[in-house]
Amino acid sequence: MTKKIFATSLLLLVMIILSLMPIHESLSGEVKEKEHVIEGKGQQEQQFAYAANTTTAASSSSLPSTANLNFAAVGDWGCTGDTTNTIKNIQNKDPELVLALGDLSYENTGNCWLNETSSINNKLEIAIGNHDYDDKKGDPTLLQAQYKKHFGLSNTYYSFDYHNVHFIAMDSMLPYTINSPQYSFVRNDLISTSQNPDIKWIIVYFHHPMYTSPSEHSSDLLLRETYHPLFDQYGVDLVLQGHNHNYQRSYPITYNNNNNNNNYNKISNINNDDISSKPTITSANTPTLTSTNTNTYNNPTGEIYVTAGTGGESLYDFKNKADFIATQYKGYGFFNVDISSDGTKLIGTFYANEDIGSVKDTFTITKLVTPKLVPVKEDHFYAEKSVVLNAKLHTNYSNDNNADRIGSR
Repeated sequence: MTKKIFATSLLLLVMIILSLMPIHESLSGEVKEKEHVIEGKGQQEQQFAYAANTTTAASSSSLPSTANLNFAAVGDWGCTGDTTNTIKNIQNKDPELVLALGDLSYENTGNCWLNETSSINNKLEIAIGNHDYDDKKGDPTLLQAQYKKHFGLSNTYYSFDYHNVHFIAMDSMLPYTINSPQYSFVRNDLISTSQNPDIKWIIVYFHHPMYTSPSEHSSDLLLRETYHPLFDQYGVDLVLQGHNHNYQRSYPITYNNNNNNNNYNKISNINNDDISSKPTITSANTPTLTSTNTNTYNNPTGEIYVTAGTGGESLYDFKNKADFIATQYKGYGFFNVDISSDGTKLIGTFYANEDIGSVKDTFTITKLVTPKLVPVKEDHFYAEKSVVLNAKLHTNYSNDNNADRIGSR
């Protein structure tokens, strides 16, 4: 009897162990592979339908070699008939992701825009613009809270991997100079990403333009001085912007750190003890063009800057064309990006709403080798600009370069 009881107990024990093994494997394998922690996003928004590299906790971008990617990007949407046409245009291309480049509803709630975009809601990744703060129509914290809750955001700046691409969403309405949490986040994120061999492309997006042709709004020079050197150093490929309601695309450009220019970074009205003040940068060097080819780039140095504020709000005229801009267009539509499965080719295309998705611009970037990063000696570079970059930033400011941020269309 004792032997029979012992045998029965042993058998039960073996069966229990065997029954637990698949569960353990699932928890450490399949489920974990699909989980992708998005920095700055809530837990409910952390899963994508692809397998991640489980050999390193920080890596989540390993994908089947047959997986291609296409995504859309556009800002300055509103809730107009042109907004509806832009969404239909996007749907025709069926992108996997849609990056919203800020200025979403132009109302004191996000309801109309969320309703307009309901058909692509599960694809949206948003950046915040000036009209997403208050639009002078209500409590800005309520509008931000609505967007953050809807999209599962704990912060309005965050990053995520999708296929072999790393995306960084910045909030150009929040403090972003070198003493800010946002700057630390972006810099550390770029450092980490630049060391990840699974990431082939780095794409940054935000609302206010670092580079623009003369139009309704000028370039944000402080944003340029703060981040362009970082983008060069850590291999950013593409920067997406809004705010000007037109389409623009630059040549590949790098930061111009020529200190021989007497007009370089003139600064006034700086008071680091007053968070409502910020520096007024009255001039800055034009960027360095690394290629003047209009639409084909092989292993380019620097980034291409795209403005796509063409979602549906009233369009802006061009006053001129900047030397660093390869092409520009006034009309509604969206910017589309196709990336090859092996990570060697990126094709950018602007599809206008007119004529049901007519092509107004297209360009190709081919990368066959790891790009050479532009060296930046940060201790020397930032020492020269410590007064500028350490200035505190606040959304309630007014000066020549940035008075258009709040309440402007």
